[in-house]
Amino acid sequence: MILKNLIIKEDFENLTKDIKLESLKNKTILVTGSSGFLGSLFVTYLLFLNNSYKANIKIYAIDRHDKLNYWFADIEKDDNIKHIKQDIETPFIIQEKLDIIIHTASPTNSKILKEKPVETFNTILNGTKNIVDLAIKNNAYLVNFSSMEVFGTFKKYKEVTENDFGYLDYNNMRNSYPIAKLSAEFFINANIKTNGLKATNIRLAQVIGAGVPYSSNKIFMIILKACIENKDIELLSNGKSVRSMIYSTDAMFAILKLIENQAIGTFNISNENATMSIKKTANIAIKALNAKETKVVIKNDKEKNNIFAENTKIKIKTEKIQKLGYFSKVDLPDMFVRLKRSFE
Repeated sequence: MILKNLIIKEDFENLTKDIKLESLKNKTILVTGSSGFLGSLFVTYLLFLNNSYKANIKIYAIDRHDKLNYWFADIEKDDNIKHIKQDIETPFIIQEKLDIIIHTASPTNSKILKEKPVETFNTILNGTKNIVDLAIKNNAYLVNFSSMEVFGTFKKYKEVTENDFGYLDYNNMRNSYPIAKLSAEFFINANIKTNGLKATNIRLAQVIGAGVPYSSNKIFMIILKACIENKDIELLSNGKSVRSMIYSTDAMFAILKLIENQAIGTFNISNENATMSIKKTANIAIKALNAKETKVVIKNDKEKNNIFAENTKIKIKTEKIQKLGYFSKVDLPDMFVRLKRSFE
């Protein structure tokens, strides 16, 4: 495996300083959604550990593509990885004993979530069932990617723990996603209680960081590209939605801490100090990147904005995972600086 991106290599090296390699060495690990943002970073990081630290990790990379094609790494010829083209709604047939499963695969396109709520719900629930069956069969430790959207909305700003829930409108078809994610959490928790499943559900803040392609339309990439290209940052909303954010390798560090501790249950993952409105986030990026010609423009286009999640004002609290040794290292301005440098 060849890492073609120096920032990601630096991120991986910094990440490795804070983890215990023994929890990963000589393990067989399956990653679903391996062509997605965090899925691809995890696959590449595991190969990095093999190449740089002789970790002897065997990897099953699951996704719907014909081949693995990451802009930041060349991994096609690595003998430690087996790529399987498969939809998560299809039951898994893997003969080798698995130790760890990292389940990131899920529909995420807001337009699809709103226009195809039945398909969205079925994909998430059926995929979760197949992954749980596989984990139980192998007595493997499962990390299930849930969503911060399961918290719903609150009338006022709210600091949320794992036990806090707001309002989810069951008549809003866009909510097929958080409702299905919450149902998946319940299904996993039920299997923990009754079938001996070893698993955790993680509720991730908005993840920012090197590893996402430049073509991405994630909000932080829209902000970054506007700063690089000296354009205005046009926000379809009023920019007042408040959310927590986290750098990519800080998120990976938290997940690796869960694996290291074989933690069971539900955990929030965020950088609590990176909690602010989208408008303020955009202005911080402008300052951090010295984009003097860029300004924030509020479009507040309700018609175009209605495919996205409802405005939230929450701070994701992380006391529970901090007890396992988690801490965040990269602040919000540096998130954008590192992201920009990854494309240079």
